[in-house]
Amino acid sequence: MIKKRNNCGLLFVSDSVNYLTMTLSDEEREKFEADFKFLINKYIEFLTYYNQLLCKIVRTPEEEKEFQTIQKLLLAIGEVLSAALRSLGDDLFGKALDMYYHYKDIASTGNKEAEILLNELKPVLAASLSARINKN
Repeated sequence: MIKKRNNCGLLFVSDSVNYLTMTLSDEEREKFEADFKFLINKYIEFLTYYNQLLCKIVRTPEEEKEFQTIQKLLLAIGEVLSAALRSLGDDLFGKALDMYYHYKDIASTGNKEAEILLNELKPVLAASLSARINKN
């Protein structure tokens, strides 16, 4: 039932599946990763240029226009990234809760491995839940 532990001490079960692996072909996943790397590199380029313009005491009218445009772009990208991270955090928290209740059911049948895992998950989930409550 329990396959292996990762470096963080979390256990993987045989039926856990990576969402991207499940929904994307190898070719699509490679394209997604390449596009994501491209976007991150462009973001870094914009941020670097923005920083250069920000440090200038006097900007030309053209530089000021570029500065304002890049500033709006970076703010919009930041909002999208924040929303994506929030969504990812919510998804991961939900999956952790699903895993907790799954192992709670298994532990109720007397499975010692599941009981150990459940005891490891309790403080992690309690801290996570507390952090989520304090954040809101």
